[in-house]
Amino acid sequence: MTTRRRANGEGGVRQRPDGRWEASIDLGDQDGRRRRKFYYGATQAEAVAKLRAAHARQDAGLPLADERKRTGQFLEHWCSAVLPATVKPATVSNYRTLLRTHVIPELGSIPLAKLTPEDVERLLARKRDAGLSPNTVRLIRSVLRRALRDAERRGDVSRNVAAIVDGPRIPRSDRRSMSESQARRLLAASSSDRLGALVALLLETGLRKGEALGLRWQDVDIDGRSLHVSRTLSRVDGELVSSEPKTERSRRTVPISEQLAARLRSHRRRQLEERLTAGAVWEDFDQVFATTLGRPLDPSNVRRAIAHLCAAADVGTWRIHELRHTAASLMLANGAPLYVVSEVLGHSGIAITKDVYGHLVADERERAIAAVSAALYRTASSDA
Repeated sequence: MTTRRRANGEGGVRQRPDGRWEASIDLGDQDGRRRRKFYYGATQAEAVAKLRAAHARQDAGLPLADERKRTGQFLEHWCSAVLPATVKPATVSNYRTLLRTHVIPELGSIPLAKLTPEDVERLLARKRDAGLSPNTVRLIRSVLRRALRDAERRGDVSRNVAAIVDGPRIPRSDRRSMSESQARRLLAASSSDRLGALVALLLETGLRKGEALGLRWQDVDIDGRSLHVSRTLSRVDGELVSSEPKTERSRRTVPISEQLAARLRSHRRRQLEERLTAGAVWEDFDQVFATTLGRPLDPSNVRRAIAHLCAAADVGTWRIHELRHTAASLMLANGAPLYVVSEVLGHSGIAITKDVYGHLVADERERAIAAVSAALYRTASSDA
């Protein structure tokens, strides 16, 4: 067999008895032994390309990618060792469930270094065909892109293939919110219920469900008519967990009306009576909204209770988060500036508030133009 001089950067390249091409790179002495790393390709050019990429990574001071590591192995490690340092426990649980349900069964056996944009595109297409909503498909891509971004940073992959793939188009839909009359009927129907103060709180302040259920009495100044959002309650892997709010802007002080303050006073008196009735079995978590034994409320039970109250008020079926939208809509409809609504809701920036509720301030834009035109086109006689 004729031999030739190896091209610069090829290192050791040979054809194996099975027909594949093998390239190796010298890793130096490790534990007293000379180590080499091997790369394989169906053609000589493929093996040489992998070898040159390895040399380039070495020259840049980056670790060499492990071609044996499977995508599923990496994602499991990412969920357990990397992600928890950056997000809340509830988010870790949600991302892990999403990856284990939708991504790992489809892509888990593929070597991480060999994952392609086409693999991700086929995954997203299958999920769309299976009937998943565009938002869920978008979240699958978003979580995978975040994981692969860390893989790229650590040198496990040469590029983030999920970032190359286009996400699904999300049709814009206006958030549902109650009318003023519906909100009043719900307030009236829930006034004597043990969760009536919670309904009033959600409708007036627009707190997120977890923020409202995470409130402690130490966070509420009834006489000063304000409350401080400092905790959020959520279910993580079957357990109720209290944690810090999702963003710094979510940690905020919110004023409350005298009417809501009165409902909270009545709610506290009811809770003290429940505590006396429970006696020694009462558990003091300092929760504003608690079970009859003092424990934090299960979000699922709250969801069912509010659905029952909506039915009793004859206002239709509403989700808890739609009470938040109702609060925002009522604020804007009654002249509250967009930036103030953003602060009350705890959005991370006014751009989010504008994107969600911007359609509700069209009248304000028209009034602004009317004011400018009135100034520009005043008649001379009016100036005299």
